[in-house]
Amino acid sequence: MVHEIRWFVMVVLLIFGGISQASAAVTLRYAEAGPNRGTRAEAVQFFADEVERLSSGNLIIDIHWGALF
Repeated sequence: MVHEIRWFVMVVLLIFGGISQASAAVTLRYAEAGPNRGTRAEAVQFFADEVERLSSGNLIIDIHWGALF
């Protein structure tokens, strides 16, 4: 799983890294159906944090969590 996440992050960085090196940070919105707690939420947050860390803050994932009534 971690290998797949790293591969995906590298592909995203290569795509957005070639656009412009002088551009500001790019923010991607990610909608998650579940709440921001539990194992899945931890994995999604880990992925978003790793993307931002590996891109040196040039690529940010804005997570929009779902809610339970």
